[in-house]
Amino acid sequence: MIWFLHVLFITACATLAAAVAGIVLLFLQRPSIAGRVAKRATLIAMVVLGVAIAELQVLWTAPGIVAPLLLRALPPGDPSVRARALAEGISDIMNCAALAMPAAVLGGIGWIAACGRLKRYSGAAK
Repeated sequence: MIWFLHVLFITACATLAAAVAGIVLLFLQRPSIAGRVAKRATLIAMVVLGVAIAELQVLWTAPGIVAPLLLRALPPGDPSVRARALAEGISDIMNCAALAMPAAVLGGIGWIAACGRLKRYSGAAK
């Protein structure tokens, strides 16, 4: 479970960087590139959010089904150690979602603004 959370976290960080890059490209008067970058950042951020929400939903609504899997993944020993590991996992999932949220918002704003500028440029060219 830990490697999956690391991949999710790195993906959330990359989408946030891509969303910021889309906004920067928009200010550099590159609306076509900015639109493509912001579109991909928004869609990937939405996927990261969906995965994080689905994972939290599974942990909260189906503990009977997930418990045997978690018992194998959690460290053996004292129940307090297992509870701490589970709490850290939930915290990591929430942190991934917290990074993907501004990435989706910034990417969406950049995507909309780039589409608007492209329409304005194509309308002025006619």
